[in-house]
Amino acid sequence: MPRPAVRTPAEPFTTPTTPPPVPAPRGWVLVPAGEPGLLHRARAVVRNSRNLVLVALDPGVATPARACLAVGVEFAWTAPRPGCLTWFRDLTAHETAAALDWIAGPVTELTAVPAALHRRVAAVQPAGARPRGEGQSRA
Repeated sequence: MPRPAVRTPAEPFTTPTTPPPVPAPRGWVLVPAGEPGLLHRARAVVRNSRNLVLVALDPGVATPARACLAVGVEFAWTAPRPGCLTWFRDLTAHETAAALDWIAGPVTELTAVPAALHRRVAAVQPAGARPRGEGQSRA
């Protein structure tokens, strides 16, 4: 019985290379320990989102004076990850609802603070990630 002929390709088999998909930005929502009602309301918004992370801050964590909420964006496709963290203070019930509606929208829109919340901005901090050991002390 004759053996089937084995053919070898003239060129090695290569798969076309495609760049990896660009990761979506990640939104961060920080709530100080003294704001349990806001934490509860933000939890429902973040649960229904795709790229948001909710952080309940421990008591004693340094925040700007009277700050009750911080919102920021982390851009995963750049290094180090530039972005900013915007802290809000003294939010009324109406402003809290506006902030939660803003957070519930697209993560890419978190870079622009809505006009209704401009007067409540307590501080804006750069939120770039640094590798451990560069200016960070370990306690």
